[in-house]
Amino acid sequence: MGKYEVISSNSRKLKRVVIAVVSFILIIVSSGIGIYYFLSLEEESKLISESIVKKNTNSVDSDKKNKIVSISDVVEESDIAKPGIKKLVVDIKGQIKNPGTYEVNQGTRVIDVIKIAGGLTAFSDTSLINLSKKVFDEMVIIVHSKDDVIKINSNKTEPPEKIENNASIDNSASSVSKVVNINTASLTELTTLSGIGDSKAQDIIDYRNSNGDFKTIDEIMNVTGIGESLFAKIKENITV
Repeated sequence: MGKYEVISSNSRKLKRVVIAVVSFILIIVSSGIGIYYFLSLEEESKLISESIVKKNTNSVDSDKKNKIVSISDVVEESDIAKPGIKKLVVDIKGQIKNPGTYEVNQGTRVIDVIKIAGGLTAFSDTSLINLSKKVFDEMVIIVHSKDDVIKINSNKTEPPEKIENNASIDNSASSVSKVVNINTASLTELTTLSGIGDSKAQDIIDYRNSNGDFKTIDEIMNVTGIGESLFAKIKENITV
C-alpha cells in the first residue's frame, strides 16, 4: 500500500467520524429544542387553563355576590328584616275571591287584606265597610254582597252574619245608608231608606211621575204615608 493510499483511507475514516459526531450533536440539539418547545407549550397551556378557571371562578363569585346583594336589598326593604314589626292574623269572609285567615304586618289596612285575599267578587259591595281601617289581631272582615247591603240599609233584616264585622263603619253595618236622590232613585234604591218599603217607594215614584221632580226634600211629605216622623228619619239620607 502506498503512502497516498494510507492518507486517503485515514481521511475517509476521519470524515465518517466527523459526520457521525456532527449527526449525533444535531440529534441531541434537535431533541433538546423539541423538548423545550413541548415544555413551553405545556406551560403556556397550563397558564391559559388557570386563567380561564380563575376568570370563571371570579364570574361565579361575582354572580353569587350580586345575588347576595340583591337578596340583601330585598330583605332590607321587607318588613321581615325590620325588628319590632308585629305580625297579625285576620279572618276575611264573604264576597272575596280567596276567603280565609291571613298573616299580615301591623299597620296593614282592610283594603290591603282584600288585595292579599285575591280581590273582590263581582257581587261585592264595600259601601258598609271602612277600607282604610287598620287591622288588628283576630280581626274579622266581612265583605257583603250587593243584595245584603240593600237589605241591611232598608232595615228589613239584621246583618246576615252572626259574627261581628270588625271592618264595618262605626262597627255597625246597619247604621250607614247611602244618600238617595228621590228624583232619580229606583224602587230598590228607595227601599234602602229607613222605614220605606216597597209600597211607599212606589208611592214616591208615582208622585214624581204625576207632579214632576221634587223641588225640595221636604216635599216628600206630600206623598201618602210619609209624615213628619218618617221624614225626620230619612231627611239626612235623601237629596234632590
